[in-house]
Amino acid sequence: PLQEVLEVTIALAIAVVPEGLPAVATLTLTVGMRRMARRNALVRRLPVVETLGSTTVICSDKTGTLTANRMEVVDIELSEPVRERELWETAAVCNDADIDPDGDPVGDPTEVGLLRGAKAAGVDWRRLRQERPRQAEVPFSSETKRMAVVLDGVVHVKGAPEVLLTGAPLEQRAQAMAQQALRTLAICRKPLPDGMDPATATDDELFSDLEVLGVVGMEDPPRPEVLDAVEACRRAGIRVVMITGDQPATAAGIAKQLGLRTRRIPTERDVASASEEELTDQIREVDVFARVAPEQKLRIVHALQSAREVVAVTGDGVNDAPALRQADVGVSMGQSGTDVAREAADIVLADDDFSTIESAVEEGRRIFANIRRFAQFLFSWHLAEVVVIATGLLLGLPPALAGLMVLWNNLIIDALPSFALALEPGREQVMREPPRPAGEPVIGKPVLRRIAVQGGLVAAVSLAAYGLALGPLALESAQVQSLVFVTITGAQLLAVFNARTDAGSGFAGASRNLWLWAAILVTIVLETLAFTVRPLADLLGLVALEAEVWGLVAILIPLPLLLTQAARALRGRAGSAEPAVAGVSSG
Repeated sequence: PLQEVLEVTIALAIAVVPEGLPAVATLTLTVGMRRMARRNALVRRLPVVETLGSTTVICSDKTGTLTANRMEVVDIELSEPVRERELWETAAVCNDADIDPDGDPVGDPTEVGLLRGAKAAGVDWRRLRQERPRQAEVPFSSETKRMAVVLDGVVHVKGAPEVLLTGAPLEQRAQAMAQQALRTLAICRKPLPDGMDPATATDDELFSDLEVLGVVGMEDPPRPEVLDAVEACRRAGIRVVMITGDQPATAAGIAKQLGLRTRRIPTERDVASASEEELTDQIREVDVFARVAPEQKLRIVHALQSAREVVAVTGDGVNDAPALRQADVGVSMGQSGTDVAREAADIVLADDDFSTIESAVEEGRRIFANIRRFAQFLFSWHLAEVVVIATGLLLGLPPALAGLMVLWNNLIIDALPSFALALEPGREQVMREPPRPAGEPVIGKPVLRRIAVQGGLVAAVSLAAYGLALGPLALESAQVQSLVFVTITGAQLLAVFNARTDAGSGFAGASRNLWLWAAILVTIVLETLAFTVRPLADLLGLVALEAEVWGLVAILIPLPLLLTQAARALRGRAGSAEPAVAGVSSG
């Protein structure tokens, strides 16, 4: 009859569309971003959440990200013992940092460390600055690696030892400090010739023939939590590359503490002189770059991407913005980062801590896995509905399900169990697996196979109920639809455990997801109400079933779950037996 054909067509149209997919996907991403925010990773661009799960290399700044960003002077070498006070006075006045009355540092951590050292040496640096105003200054830059100020006709200079100590007796001592993972600074000064105007003096006049006062070694140890985070990244197949402006010996000292390879440490000169092909070939074996300016980060990121790596890179300065934009995942510092860097980044770290990046990668992997879980669950459910309804239509049988039944089930199943899967806490071994290949679809061939199997099993038991209802049981049309309704709903509801994992028991760790149990309970309650509340039952076309029919339902419903779990258990045993057999045969 035309009415039946129309009903089946409407039911089939409803069954084809997974109505809950957009809502559940949005919920998964929203919950994931909130979890990241609680772990101090603020996501600015949503697509990056997926990219995090494919990240293979993290390029990180050293100071403040891998280290504690609290510089303290722990070693000092003087050119002459009597010049210690002069050294601390120069370190205090050739300095843009400050320490407010509450003791909070303001400015670069290295300069703050020098102020603390000067205070410990008895130098009243505040009074010194007030009594000797600056006549001229040359700001520090990553290119020159030095800074100078002129006070009372005297040039006070601090900078990199390799720049200021070339050929000086203290150069070797500075190198020895650097090999102990200390950041080194040379402190120098000299009086200007009488009559020379500091404001018009050239760099050559300011920086030539300096009197070396000494070298200070400053320690900025790795953050305690970073050691575990780097190791977690290594287990997850993610390589950590440290990029620093420190000299190679200092970078090597910190890198060794972090477990990074130090056999080869390219500098800015090496990066600048290498061709794109050479840099791409060499970069696979490099974990540390030293004396690298922010501008060179862009070349490093390009080279890694040319080597088919998925790159996350950290940055905090204006000059880091191009590298942050080029990276697959740009990560800016929330505390020390500039506005330009934060605007260029995909993620902002509220605590400037490397371990937060590792947490964000873990959360990104969890989000992708959960999207895959509920996608598999939803599509297998809709596949089962389509197969059951289409089979009846093709065979010219009475409708297996009414349109309102399908709509009701889609509202319940699409929402509650799917939402619960979206809230799965994630497996403990998620950071012990290699990164997901870039561009891998959510529903790839393995997922499609699982959808086909799960949807096929649920459809099979539903068709079995359909056939028995029409044949041996000889039920009326309303009873047939009611039997198919409760069978397909119950079978798919239990199949939620199959969607939790790709292999192994679907019940492992299920107690950690209380939302799942709540969703199952509420779904059972709602389906029970659909049968027992008469106005709702009449609306859906449901009728009461005999006890023997309920017995059949109890047998059919758990079959997809039990068959899947049994097959996984057998595969697991076969897999665990293979190494033992191999061991016997090889022994």
